[in-house]
Amino acid sequence: MRFFWLLPLTLWAQYEVPRLLGLAGAQVALVGEPLSANPAGTFPSGLWSFSGGSAFYVLTPELSYHTLGLAFRLDSVQAISLIGHYWGFDKLTHLHGGIGYALRLLRGQITLSVRGRFLHTNLQEYGQVSQGTPDVGLLWQVSPKVRVGGYGFNLLGRGWGRLPGAATFGLGVVYEPSVQVQLLSEVHQAERGPWTLHTALQYRPVSLLILRLGVAAPLLQVGGGLSLVYKRVAIDFGYRYYPTTGSWAGAGFTYPAL
Repeated sequence: MRFFWLLPLTLWAQYEVPRLLGLAGAQVALVGEPLSANPAGTFPSGLWSFSGGSAFYVLTPELSYHTLGLAFRLDSVQAISLIGHYWGFDKLTHLHGGIGYALRLLRGQITLSVRGRFLHTNLQEYGQVSQGTPDVGLLWQVSPKVRVGGYGFNLLGRGWGRLPGAATFGLGVVYEPSVQVQLLSEVHQAERGPWTLHTALQYRPVSLLILRLGVAAPLLQVGGGLSLVYKRVAIDFGYRYYPTTGSWAGAGFTYPAL
């Protein structure tokens, strides 16, 4: 089976969706992002939010991700999030769904969240594999301009080469000097792998356009993307370049625009 070595990567990887591609994976302290690896970040800024996206591996376009996320408030301090994710390649197919719960404390300064996901992979003649796994997340609004976040993703992951892959962890901060600018920085680790530093910028020069740029090191990644905004709907585009393994490109939508 071609590119069978990619199997562990596709299963443990966080979601390859346009906005996160453009930020080179920086996402720990984002808010209102239904497709974030941090379940606390799915808490919607309004009553609800909805997002979807598709991304493909540039060297082998038939390997593609398709992801949908929905989050809605139960009241001012509680929210539910739903996520669905599918990828297929050659004779392999993978499908998973999840539901999360988020709770805000201390007048909204702290958001705690847990999410459960059920993963199913069909390996055709090699059989089928199913497993459940939880994610946990935290957001702390330190000040009106500074927010800190952390998460554990795929906590029951069993490591590279064993489905559903490795557990991953992230810790980061967002600084918002103005309503047009977000500066993001975080560290990320996939189980026994090295820590990676992700740094990104999100800039909205006009109401109809959002620009994104990100870089990660020492395992180099470079991302870029944009969103075109009409009323409260954003059409998202993103690209992330990995010199060692190739690149991903994607497009999708978000409501309301982030």
